[in-house]
Amino acid sequence: MLPPPRTRIEVSKDALKRLAGLAPAPAAIDLVARSKDGITVARAIEESPHPDAEVAEAICTLLTHGVLNATSEGSKTPAVSR
Repeated sequence: MLPPPRTRIEVSKDALKRLAGLAPAPAAIDLVARSKDGITVARAIEESPHPDAEVAEAICTLLTHGVLNATSEGSKTPAVSR
């Protein structure tokens, strides 16, 4: 399930390890690059050159595989558990 728009997503510390064996779509590769310094779900979707549905799918997939971490706005507590 897609996190709320204000949820901040960022690349996990072991993202490269977690990407091993995955065949990420172009939207997912772009999302990882854009999330390096952290970005909200809303900005990730709005600013991506890829279709919204593909970016939303990439967010969900990368969160599920632990490539991205999500935190609620203004919180250091993970918003999405794996």
